[in-house]
Amino acid sequence: TTQEVTEYLAQTLPVPVISLGGGQGGHGVHIITSDLMHLYPEHTPRHSKIYTDFIPIIEDVFVRYRDEVRAKVYPGPEHSVFMDDSELEKFARAMEWDSKLEEIEQRRSKESKSSAPKAGSKAPASAASAREVPADVAALDTKSDKVRALAKLGWSVSDIYPVLGISYQHAYSAFHRRTKDYTPPKKK
Repeated sequence: TTQEVTEYLAQTLPVPVISLGGGQGGHGVHIITSDLMHLYPEHTPRHSKIYTDFIPIIEDVFVRYRDEVRAKVYPGPEHSVFMDDSELEKFARAMEWDSKLEEIEQRRSKESKSSAPKAGSKAPASAASAREVPADVAALDTKSDKVRALAKLGWSVSDIYPVLGISYQHAYSAFHRRTKDYTPPKKK
């Protein structure tokens, strides 16, 4: 309708009049979101003002998403949830998932070979099994603060999660949210 009709209706009706293509004569103005953002390029109504053209942005997002999925970049570990090793083993046994059980066994074998002390030498003091959480870190309130504090001390995610008794995913997420200048909160 025209702005004049909208203005007349707004002055005479006892209810709010909202304009949709009828100018500024009403109590409010409504526009369809897809028109506002040019999501339907085949037709832009005469009353629509395009504030931004989302089509190229949306196309870019979907192309990048598709390419990352194809390249197996997304979802990454930071976007995924993982089972604790013991739960994974229970699940694999219950499902008779032989390939996963073999993978778990190969990983254990590899870890035990790399962490086994050589003849006549002691295990390194930095081994995860030998590490103890420093008292100032243990005194922190949250596990995430503890993860970030240990990461700042040079600990890896694999070192951190078993010592703190948390899932690998929890440790990984907190570890990767840390900042270079992270300072643990002071205890009161």
